[in-house]
Amino acid sequence: MKLNYLDTGTELGVVGAGFSRGQPRPGVAVGPSSLIAAGLLEQLEHDLQYTLVFDDAVHVYQSLMPFEDPTYNNMHRSLAVGAVNKRISEQVYKHAHEGRFVLTLGGDHSISIGSLAGTAEAVHNRLPGKELAVVWIDAHSDISTPETTISGNIHGMALAFSTGLYRSHDPDRFG
Repeated sequence: MKLNYLDTGTELGVVGAGFSRGQPRPGVAVGPSSLIAAGLLEQLEHDLQYTLVFDDAVHVYQSLMPFEDPTYNNMHRSLAVGAVNKRISEQVYKHAHEGRFVLTLGGDHSISIGSLAGTAEAVHNRLPGKELAVVWIDAHSDISTPETTISGNIHGMALAFSTGLYRSHDPDRFG
């Protein structure tokens, strides 16, 4: 079967993103490490026959954390979330631009902003004129905007940013 978007169906780029600041509850940052420790990568490699391209690191992005990160436009921790998603976008882009399927293991849903941005940029650059389709399966829509959110947690705004429903005018906050 010829793949329309991937150069190979066997290479899987893995990004480990242990990040939790898109929401306030502890624990989600260890999700990638827990999945890896439970054997996910070995199963992908051995059972599904993927060739993994992984830097063997779950990134926690500590160097990107701002000293202060006050609530901005009803968004909590927006500087941290913005900086980390920029880095995740770069990591995902590197894999997707090489024609790999990319699996981002995360943390909270806010990391999907960077995952989708990196994938969209790679598709745009590699396959001019092609569109990106996303199937979003979640218990919540994650399409709140800063104006409609009750919590102010960015993990519930991922699709609003990714679809352009909301755009920040501050480049450090998803501009």
